Amino acid sequence: MTPTSTFQEVYVQYHPQVLRYITWRILDKEDARDLAHDVFLRLLEYAPAQYQSDLRFLIFRIANNVVNSYLRRYYVRKEYADDCVASASMSDATVDILPEIYSRDLSLLEQSIVSRLPEKRRAVYSLRRYQEKTADEIAQILSLSRRTVDTHLYLAFKVMRTKMKDVI
Repeated sequence: MTPTSTFQEVYVQYHPQVLRYITWRILDKEDARDLAHDVFLRLLEYAPAQYQSDLRFLIFRIANNVVNSYLRRYYVRKEYADDCVASASMSDATVDILPEIYSRDLSLLEQSIVSRLPEKRRAVYSLRRYQEKTADEIAQILSLSRRTVDTHLYLAFKVMRTKMKDVI
């Protein structure tokens, strides 16, 4: 604003241009009107001496900053809304069934690993894991020493840990 011009004259002169620019950037006429008003409100915060040289440049710099702030808030809100919709769309039934699916997949993986163990180790592991036998009971059933059963269990569990480490 030059000393001879008033704020009202500046508003009348630049408002249509600022409104077109903002509408072009955000593609929403109602929000563009609000943001155009914000541009001129921010222009009032500057002392007249600060913008006497190039008023048009200052107005469009403010408009650009206002639009960038708006778009930043818009995309944050949109991302948050998308996250809320995504989490809400996963029904309770889906959430309840997921642990069952994971459990079944882990069980199938365990069975696959067990099937590749040596015969004695597979027998020792199966008795311990699925029939919940103690090491002494396994030793009696398979006619092995307690120490051999312990070694087979140790090696079987070691294989399970290394193979399942990436999955769990």
